[in-house]
Amino acid sequence: MSGGVENVWVKNCTFNDVFSIASLKAVRGRGNYIRNIHYENCTLTNHSTEYTDTKWFRGALYIDGFYGQDEFDADTSVEIDDGTPIIEDIYFEDIELDTIAGNAIYLCGLPERHYRNINFKNVTAHGKYGMKVKNIDELHKENLVVTWMP
Repeated sequence: MSGGVENVWVKNCTFNDVFSIASLKAVRGRGNYIRNIHYENCTLTNHSTEYTDTKWFRGALYIDGFYGQDEFDADTSVEIDDGTPIIEDIYFEDIELDTIAGNAIYLCGLPERHYRNINFKNVTAHGKYGMKVKNIDELHKENLVVTWMP
């Protein structure tokens, strides 16, 4: 992504044997923004092991500032410039996720510019792993249930 994306609605969708229902990713150097994105009344069922938790696919629902990177430091900031992306105002409502291939939910923003205002309402997520969150400001959860395999 090198141009901005905003005001997108994904509604009443069913995803079968795909890795992710939502892949929002913006890495350093590409700049611009992803904002005001809404997912509503969607389900994902993934019983395929063709893809597992990797640098390319981090979860059934993921927002990733380090997409495609084998190794990264999510704790060390770099200087903010025109290439520093913004992700904000993301909404997930009435969502059901069931995957055996990776994280149920993975959220990792940049340390120098946290992703902000991520909202979950009536979301049930089950995965091989649970929910991982780093560098997110204003994480809102209303009736969010996350489970994982023992």
